[in-house]
Amino acid sequence: MPESDLSGRAVLVTGANGFIGAHLTAALLQAGADVHAMVRAGSSMDRLDRLQTAPRIVGVDLTDHAATRDAVHRIRPEFVFHLAVSRQTGDWDRLLAVNVAGAMNLLRASGEIDCRRFVSLGSALERIDPATGTAANDYGASRAAAGILLRQHAREHRIPLACLRTDYVYGPLQGEGKLIPTALRHAARGSAMPLAPSTARRDYVHVSDVVSACRHAAQAHQPDQFSAEIATGRLWSVAEVIALVAELTGADLRTEPGSAPARAWDTHRGQPDTETASPLPGWSATMDLRAGLLDLISHDRSGREG
Repeated sequence: MPESDLSGRAVLVTGANGFIGAHLTAALLQAGADVHAMVRAGSSMDRLDRLQTAPRIVGVDLTDHAATRDAVHRIRPEFVFHLAVSRQTGDWDRLLAVNVAGAMNLLRASGEIDCRRFVSLGSALERIDPATGTAANDYGASRAAAGILLRQHAREHRIPLACLRTDYVYGPLQGEGKLIPTALRHAARGSAMPLAPSTARRDYVHVSDVVSACRHAAQAHQPDQFSAEIATGRLWSVAEVIALVAELTGADLRTEPGSAPARAWDTHRGQPDTETASPLPGWSATMDLRAGLLDLISHDRSGREG
């Protein structure tokens, strides 16, 4: 089935009100899909509102197995995109309930209605450091555990599963505390930017490319279960990203190295997983970091002018 042939097809997106989820939801609706957005009751819909997109809202908490199962059986989606997570580091009960049990609740229900593909989107924080055998933090560990269980259950029950993993995703509507929005904000204000000590190098992928990768993974002719890294193929240090932001904005972007607290992922040595995941066949990123930043700068300027 061609990637664009989604008209009228039932699709379920969890975490649809998040940064990536909102962009994915908007793209699926634009393609004509019948999109059901599963979100917790009372969650903010700001990103969906700002993208002027209106999916069918399904107010279900993934940690509620019966409610999740009932919703999936009622909707009977052909494709499921799982992006909902808890990032509450330090709260193991919540991390396990949402990221592990919630993901399994959704996969098991999706298998019962024979969905055509279940796509789970993970992140670099779940990569395992070969020196320590650990993930970057407890959030990453919970996602790594979920990935193992999802793949195991999907293989045993023959559920078509795609486990995708990104590194650093950026673009319009990203959280303000992230590196690129912070750099752009300081560039616009002419203020010095505090920096945490960091030796990490990341692959920066524009959110539009992540959306296209999710759609491609759902509809591509691939084995029943596969894993793939969503990446541009180039790693950037924090200093290189800031220098590029300064170049493209024309700003004198000053930094204050070491003035922000260090975080676990700033030195985590987990690298793209070439043993259990490989590049997504038939897909490639359309924007390198320079093109993506130019697009984002243009978007920000048009937003301010509008």
